[in-house]
Amino acid sequence: MKGEKVLIPEIRYFFYITHLTELSCHEVIHQARARCNQENLLGQLKSGVHALYAPVNTLVANWAYMVMAALGNETRGAA
Repeated sequence: MKGEKVLIPEIRYFFYITHLTELSCHEVIHQARARCNQENLLGQLKSGVHALYAPVNTLVANWAYMVMAALGNETRGAA
């Protein structure tokens, strides 16, 4: 906003708590970040990205929907 100044810079601290004593500090951080990325991916697949969305409610109907989508995609690519 106009006329505002930052008095105190924002500092974020991250704490990694584990019971695995055989890992180095860098390995713990790497595993924690990899898990966070996986959780973000799952969250996007569930809400933001509708890659796994099927509009029907039975397994056979979902299969038929996916077959129709695959055939439509192949037909579109052949044109």
